[in-house]
Amino acid sequence: MASSGLELLWVSLPQLAKGAGQTLSISFLSIAISTVGGVLYGVLRTLNVMWLNAILRVYLELFRAIPVLVWLYLLFFGLPIFFGLSIPSFWCAVLVLSLWGASEVGEVARGALHSLPRGQREAGLSIGLNAAQLYGYVLLPQALKRMTPPTINVYTRIIKTSSLPVPFR
Repeated sequence: MASSGLELLWVSLPQLAKGAGQTLSISFLSIAISTVGGVLYGVLRTLNVMWLNAILRVYLELFRAIPVLVWLYLLFFGLPIFFGLSIPSFWCAVLVLSLWGASEVGEVARGALHSLPRGQREAGLSIGLNAAQLYGYVLLPQALKRMTPPTINVYTRIIKTSSLPVPFR
């Protein structure tokens, strides 16, 4: 009995390795895209532009309120039905996890940027830095230290959630 279990494992090993590699590929691509998108989201939310904040808030609420599996089904099955647009399963998973991860990382980045003392922004502006320099040299490096623990938590959730698209492969 035990040998049949080992034989099954041995026979299944190539397929398991392929699935693990695809899951890791989806995870790492999604983490990279969601980090960039999330930091951009966080910076845009701190600019205090009313209409932009409203749009970003709707995006955040949509991706927080609707489960990731529902987004996967909507994009993978819904786009071909309603719009005639078909996305390969791998890229559909990367897209959904990236959008979801960017909303999570974005809120972490926004919170970290808002937690910085106001004097940091004022000091950067007083020495003549433009907005890009202010964020690049003063605010984001300080916010990065505050963002690291919760962002690692988001990355862990992305890796765990990347096993959801298995039926789509």
